[in-house]
Amino acid sequence: MGPDGLHIDLASPLSTPVSAAANGTVIYGGLQVPGEPAQGLGMYVRIRHTDILATLYARLDYPRSRDVVRVGDQVIRGQLIGYTGVSGLASCPIISLYCRRMAAPSIHGATSDRQIRPGRWPTALQRQVSRW
Repeated sequence: MGPDGLHIDLASPLSTPVSAAANGTVIYGGLQVPGEPAQGLGMYVRIRHTDILATLYARLDYPRSRDVVRVGDQVIRGQLIGYTGVSGLASCPIISLYCRRMAAPSIHGATSDRQIRPGRWPTALQRQVSRW
């Protein structure tokens, strides 16, 4: 696991259900480039699991995954959050899973979406990810 996190692409049949890796709160759901499902990561869902750990599920089927979960929804491990698709720059049905360390909460309580670099992953975070 590098300083930015973990990334894996998994090919699967179109419209395969995608589940949350762990309990958390949906902090983003939609197209990376509004109105352009064929750009960037395409349709994706981002879930905050702890103050420093988030997962991002990209290249989901658009529009089928659009209304499965919404920002603010609490999800549990194994809960449906979308379906594999060919959105973004994907050329075949795929799910791109990112496990990222999040920036520290701001003074207003919001957590930034940017990654921390260069830095090392805390041991506690490594243990959490390895349990998945």
